[in-house]
Formats: sequence, structure tokens, C-alpha cells
Amino acid sequence: MGLGRTPHGEVQLACCLVRAFLFAVQNLFFGGRNILGGGANFLAGGAHPDGKKVRPGSFGAHPKTEKVYPKTSEGRPAAKKVRPKTENHHPAASGGRPAGEKVHPADSGASLAGGKSAVFSEKVTFTTVRRALTTRINMKTATWDSGLTFDDPNLRWGSPSYLLEPGDPGYIDPSPSVNQTKKKAKTMKHNNYYPSRIGDQLIWLITFITNLPKYTATLGLNAAAVTAIIADGNWLVYVMELWLPATRTWSLACTKAVTDAQTGTETTVQPLPVFAAPALPAGTVAVLPGALTRIFEFVQQIRKNPKCTDAIALDLGILGSATTPPDLTALQPVIDLSVVSSHVFVKWGWGGYGQYLDSCEIWVDRGDGKGWVFLTIDTTPNYTDTTALPTVPAKWSYKAIYRVGETQVGVWSAPVSITVAA
Repeated sequence: MGLGRTPHGEVQLACCLVRAFLFAVQNLFFGGRNILGGGANFLAGGAHPDGKKVRPGSFGAHPKTEKVYPKTSEGRPAAKKVRPKTENHHPAASGGRPAGEKVHPADSGASLAGGKSAVFSEKVTFTTVRRALTTRINMKTATWDSGLTFDDPNLRWGSPSYLLEPGDPGYIDPSPSVNQTKKKAKTMKHNNYYPSRIGDQLIWLITFITNLPKYTATLGLNAAAVTAIIADGNWLVYVMELWLPATRTWSLACTKAVTDAQTGTETTVQPLPVFAAPALPAGTVAVLPGALTRIFEFVQQIRKNPKCTDAIALDLGILGSATTPPDLTALQPVIDLSVVSSHVFVKWGWGGYGQYLDSCEIWVDRGDGKGWVFLTIDTTPNYTDTTALPTVPAKWSYKAIYRVGETQVGVWSAPVSITVAA
């Protein structure tokens, strides 16, 4: 965005031009660029070829008299016949070069005697000054009330401050905002053929490893792989059916031992219970962790086998029942309220349909005359309202509705109220 054609904009433009000109002049003369009479070379620091000192800040120092003439473009003795503007010795000249000397003016690069380059960081010409001015003028001016943030990578401080825009040199594409709706963490879904209760899981495992060997040839399965899967199943059955109940029994004995140690009345030294793992059944060996994961992966290979019929899958227990998605238009959250640690705790859940939903949108009415206002979009069950409780008792009401993606689904929950006070 350029400067507008307003009095303020024209003043800014004029100030920028004057500052740029002074900057160029300062680089040309004060930084060590002095022109000596007779077409002598530019020398860094203003040193005279004969060793005499010449003040670098002057415009027309004569090498012999060392007289310094103030900042004037023609303040030279007439006898010396040095006319910078007429003899093309002026630094701003387009092609000014003293005859026979290896001196390149500002647009060509100043050189020392013998062709050596002078000590300058960069060349300054009218073209580069104009380009720098144009670049700065076209930048978007930044003000305190322009809505910018201090950590904006494209903000440049100065007088005036400005903001780089797409297409400007050095522009940095801003990173995505961190204030985005968080996504619901998806957990691994169990295969629908595998039960959720441990007792039913034991039945499934025993059925699977018992019937699997008779389909090895029919399905063309690798015999070694079948043996390994059966070993995984036997180990899981042992851990879940024998070892886990034994640990629970021992845990109860440990709890009793603690009670006896504290308040027991026995007259003998107390022995502490020691856990003894049940013996492994015949044919059962310990295996690497992840036995159930390996079984699920093997089941997937069987299901993809074109020779696996529904009858075989049913006999192995790997034919899950079809799941019918719920009617999303009828889903309604159920919420409950309580005060925990001086904050309102909103209890809510998926109602058993978490795999079909993404989030829950919650609104609140704090009884302040504003009515229902948006509170949050929560992706995990239960939410703590961190708003400070009022000093005077008030009734706060909450309601919620499920969401899929960016869309509300179902119907609003019944409003629930609670009286709160600090």
C-alpha cells in the first residue's frame, strides 16, 4: 500500500527523499571519499597521496594548502581550476572519470591507484537511492492502532514503521494460527468380532486357537505362522485365566497383611505373603509382548484370503456382526453440573456413539442479562468452566449439542442449572 496523495503523504515523501540524499552524500564524502585536484584518485579516510592529512568531512580540500572550504559545490580557488560539476569530477556524475586515471565515480566503483578497490561497503548511485526510496515508500505503514502484533515476522520498526506484504523482499509467510479447534484424539478401535469382557475374550481365544489348525491347508496358511499364533493365544489364556486371578488373590492377602501389621493381635512374628505365579500349562510358553496385536494382524490376512468363506470365518469367530450407524439427527447429549475447586464442572459423554461424533459444543447463561452465549467446543468428555465464580450467588445454566466436523448434529441437551458463588 503506497502513501496517499495527501499533505501528510507528500511531507513523508519529501522527508524520505531528503534523508536518502543526505545518506548518499554522507557515504560519498564523510565515509572517506575525497576528490583531490588534478583528477587524483579517491582515497579511503581522506589521506593525501603525499602523506598530508585532509579532513574527510570537507567538500573541496586542496591537497597543497590544506585549506578546507565549507560544504559548497564550487568553493575552490579559481587558480586550481578544479570545477567538479563542469569537469565530470563530481561523485554524482554519470560517467565522470578524470582523464588517464583509474578512478571510477560513484556509479562505477571508486578505485585506488593501480586499480585497487577502495574500502567501501557498497556502491551508491542515484539509481540505487531511487530504488531504495521507492521500495520504502510502497511499504504498508504500521501504526499503533493497526491491529498488528509485536511478534509479527514481517513487522519492521523504524520511522516510519512498516509491514512487509506478499511480494515484498524478505516477506515471511506466517505460520498457521495456533488457536484452532483441537481435533479429537482417535483411539484404536477393537475389531468388532473381539468381545469387550475378559470372560468372553477367553472364550474367543480358545475357540480361535482350537479351530485354526484345521483350516491351515484349506486356506494355504504358513504352518510356522499358525504355530506361532497358537503360542500367542495360549500365553494370553494363561495370563488372563490363571496369572491375573492369582495376582488379585495375592493383592488381597497383601492388604490384609498391612492391616495386621498396623492393628493385628497375633502373638507370633508376622509373615508377609509372597506371590507365587501359577505353573504354565502343558504346551504353553512365554512369548514376546504384543500377542493380541499379532493375532489381529493374522486374522486380517485370513479375512483377505479369497478362500475364506463366511462359514470358516464364523467357525473361527472372526465374522463380526454388522454395525448400524445411529440416527445423528436424534442424538442428544446428557450433561450434569457440580462445583469442583471453585469452578463449575460440566460432566458429559458420547452416549456410546463416540466413534461417530467429533466434539461437543457447550453454551452457558450466567444470568447476567446476556442470555445464552457460546462457551467452548470440547473434544473429550467432561469440561471445567474456568470462569471465576461471582461474589453474589447466581444461577448459571448450561446446555450442549454434539458436532461432526464443523456442523451441529442432533438436538440440544436439556438445560441444567446450578447456583454458584465465590
